[in-house]
Amino acid sequence: MINRFRIRFVLIAAVAIAIVMILPTAALNYASHWENGRETTTLLRLIDENDGVLPSNLAQLTALGITDTDAQHYQYFSVLRGIDDTVTITRKSNLDYISDAQISAAALAVMRAASTTTQEGTTVIHGQSFSYLMSSDSEGTRLTGMNINPELTSRTRLWNLSLISFFGGLLLFILIATILSRWAIRPFIENYENQKRFITNAGHELKTPLAIISANTELQEMLDGESEWSASTKEQVARMTALINQMVALARLEEQPDMQLTDIDFSDTVQRAASSFKSSVIRDGKTFQLTVAPDIHVKAESKSAFELVNILVDNANKYCDEAGTVSVMLRRSRDWRYSAHLEVANTYVQGKGRDYSQFFERFYREDESHTRGASGGASTSSAQTTSAPETASATSAQATSASAQPARSGFGIGLNMAQSMVKLFKGRIDVRYSEDTIIFIVRI
Repeated sequence: MINRFRIRFVLIAAVAIAIVMILPTAALNYASHWENGRETTTLLRLIDENDGVLPSNLAQLTALGITDTDAQHYQYFSVLRGIDDTVTITRKSNLDYISDAQISAAALAVMRAASTTTQEGTTVIHGQSFSYLMSSDSEGTRLTGMNINPELTSRTRLWNLSLISFFGGLLLFILIATILSRWAIRPFIENYENQKRFITNAGHELKTPLAIISANTELQEMLDGESEWSASTKEQVARMTALINQMVALARLEEQPDMQLTDIDFSDTVQRAASSFKSSVIRDGKTFQLTVAPDIHVKAESKSAFELVNILVDNANKYCDEAGTVSVMLRRSRDWRYSAHLEVANTYVQGKGRDYSQFFERFYREDESHTRGASGGASTSSAQTTSAPETASATSAQATSASAQPARSGFGIGLNMAQSMVKLFKGRIDVRYSEDTIIFIVRI
């Protein structure tokens, strides 16, 4: 769990820093693109207004941020199309590698398409990209073009440099965050370890007084006989013992995030675990259905997988309606990410409208009053609400015992344990309600 928390911490921090880095990177590249476009358009208008020639007035160029050296290296041309449809190249600067015929043909093609295109745009001549501006006067139509390949190359270079800087900085940040993450979440780790230690130690400490209470109660029964109050005391001791065992088991389960997974016959595991509940289900007047496809293997830990099935089937039996149906079905998964698809379902007419997204939360109970039935003649509340399916006991022995009791309450731990086991198996567990039936789905 600690490793998962560290990974989540680093990922969230990486996403945050990535967003922060994307904004200036995108702004820088957009500003460069806009500035290059503005400069090219300004030069084209300047050349067009000067009869197709870049002005030689240095002061005018300097006002636009253009140096004399820059002006000598610009590659541009100006073409005039007369009223008689003749094309004349009035200016050609630093374009010796392109023939006049190529320029004239390209300019004429652009001018003829002017009725369906904008007066500004780009075209390709001799493999070079040119930005052009077209205007008309009494002499005819003038088209001024400027080679923008140097700007495109510069823009591409800036973009590549930005990407390298972005990903390089992001990777460096992830590396540093990974190194420092343990220090950053140290308070959480210490608190988490203290909680687990407290649960384990408190569990062991509580077992002693519970054992004494149980022994004293049994002694009292030997002297005075069994009474309503002694039966109630024994029931509560049994409940507390079961709760402590589950809390300790859950704490130990979370201490082994690197559980050794091996190939197991999940079909056999489901068959053995589910079959042990058949007699208790039928004894309660319910229908038991078990369908297991043979020879389905998964990567899991054998004892934990067996306990997983115990928890789900016991939960289904515990909260199944009277004369309802408990069903267990195992088949091969249709999802390529998993090998097995397990469904454990039970009839539950009152399940409509429940918030099933909270069923796997620790100590979750649907009824706010947390009331429960009492066995052995203890009094119960007439206004007691029916709780939603919560959790099963942690062991198959406790499951069988619990199912035989009239009380159907749980502690809100079993399903949380089941979820932890499935996560350790790198699987997924979900719950849904359909046609008066609660269905728990496990994919491994």
